[in-house]
Amino acid sequence: SSPVIHHKHSNVIPTRAETILHQPHEMSSIITDSMAAVYQPLTPISNTLKKIDYSIVILEIVNLCLLTLSLCATIWALIKIRKLNYRRTTTRFDDVLIIVSLTGIYLYSIFSAFAIISNLSSSTWVAYVKLAIIILEFVEGTIHALFILLALRKRLRQTSKHKYPAREIITLLIMLDLSLWFEKTTTSTKHEANPFQLAFYHVIPWSIITAIATPLQIFFRFHASVCLSHVWANMYHLPPYEPIALRDF
Repeated sequence: SSPVIHHKHSNVIPTRAETILHQPHEMSSIITDSMAAVYQPLTPISNTLKKIDYSIVILEIVNLCLLTLSLCATIWALIKIRKLNYRRTTTRFDDVLIIVSLTGIYLYSIFSAFAIISNLSSSTWVAYVKLAIIILEFVEGTIHALFILLALRKRLRQTSKHKYPAREIITLLIMLDLSLWFEKTTTSTKHEANPFQLAFYHVIPWSIITAIATPLQIFFRFHASVCLSHVWANMYHLPPYEPIALRDF
């Protein structure tokens, strides 16, 4: 007689993955839901701000204070150094770095302003504050870059060798640039700090914009502090070979 083969039935419960593999319609529905979650627009601006209202307000107030103080100090320093001698420089590498990195501020300001203006009718008062800060950053960055380009070419007069105009202001500007550099480094890459832009552009387009603009913004602030350090050290230095004109006595 032939042997009887007894099949052992296991009591193993099939896993979620095994169930999905044997049910193609369920697997396709899960993939569809996942794709919809990726491309689904973000929540409206009003709902987003209800969750992070206080953090955004604190961040924007700090940013507003730094930019306002930097703009006022830059204008005051421009007035102070207007009577110093102008000397042409042989190197223009710092000029190129300042101008190229300034485009990061322009890109961020233009795209952010467009996103906020397009939703002002359905936004809270925080959007108006954010828009004012973006415009202020655009103006401050332009004037700040012009001041650095001019200050790199200014030198002290022989008649005012015991006076150091705008030296304290330049020291303040170095500290402000380092503060803005730290602020940009820690907050610009976080999506929570840009709810208006995310609600308008969504995650992927805004991530591409920030990937281009944010490194330039960070480098602008860092390089500005380096250039101002050179200005602080070289603007008030009189070369020993510089002749003294008779009209200066």
